[in-house]
Amino acid sequence: MELREFVDIYKVSNLRHSKCTNPNHDEYGHLCEEVIELKAATNMTAFAEELADVVIIAAMYANKVGVDLAEALESKTLKNYRNQRLAAVDVTKFGNKKITDFV
Repeated sequence: MELREFVDIYKVSNLRHSKCTNPNHDEYGHLCEEVIELKAATNMTAFAEELADVVIIAAMYANKVGVDLAEALESKTLKNYRNQRLAAVDVTKFGNKKITDFV
């Protein structure tokens, strides 16, 4: 599954749990709770599940506040490449951004 497809699954209009559909829900606090649970994971199965929860809540949070998470990840990846934190980046997989946009 492509990242953009994954993020679209967690749009506010597709959420059903009352905690997630409540406009006053504290997504930042929820994300912090999931990170604490990730840190406390005692085996790889629990770790994988908690890591997935962190990514899911991040996608939900981004959608709720209007951040294009896929675009943000592309931009940050290109910035990391430009700052020599990555050895290589295949820009053919990216949307509208190009390495030259960040040089």
